[in-house]
Amino acid sequence: MQPVSMPRWSDANADKVYRLQPFGGELSDFRAVSGYRLPFRVDGGNFFGTPEYFPFYRARVLEIALRE
Repeated sequence: MQPVSMPRWSDANADKVYRLQPFGGELSDFRAVSGYRLPFRVDGGNFFGTPEYFPFYRARVLEIALRE
């Protein structure tokens, strides 16, 4: 798994106040597609790297086709 994170301006917190807070997740199930190594599984959410992290975004890629 490959973790990714960045600060995000959001009010998705207990105080409902806009502020920068951790956002991120994990990329996994990497596969080779036309010479590129791409993740076919992505999970992400607010407060990544903290006890409050909850991955609300989950994507499972079924197919990738690149235009050449």
